[in-house]
Amino acid sequence: MPYVSSGKLKLENVTIVRDPKNFPEGVDKNVAMVNLHVALIAVNISLRWFLSGKGWIRELQASGIKGVIDQRALDWSGPPPPRRPWKRGDFVLERLFLYVLLCASIQ
Repeated sequence: MPYVSSGKLKLENVTIVRDPKNFPEGVDKNVAMVNLHVALIAVNISLRWFLSGKGWIRELQASGIKGVIDQRALDWSGPPPPRRPWKRGDFVLERLFLYVLLCASIQ
């Protein structure tokens, strides 16, 4: 359950999972599988930052990140997809802090 402390929204024991097998039909499934556990995420939300078109989150702190990023199922045979251009409302972080990061990248 999120709580507010020292002006930041904090989330504890967050699990981030992306598995292309669970994607709906018609969605590109050529993505890396991700299974991460984050002990603590603290975000600084700013209305002024949002009104300037940079998204709600001005600062993000994450600690205790553990998990796996699995890229074995990716198809590298074709050309890389074009990079999506920036749009108003996309997140722009002023500061990003990552503490205790332990991720295995499988290729």
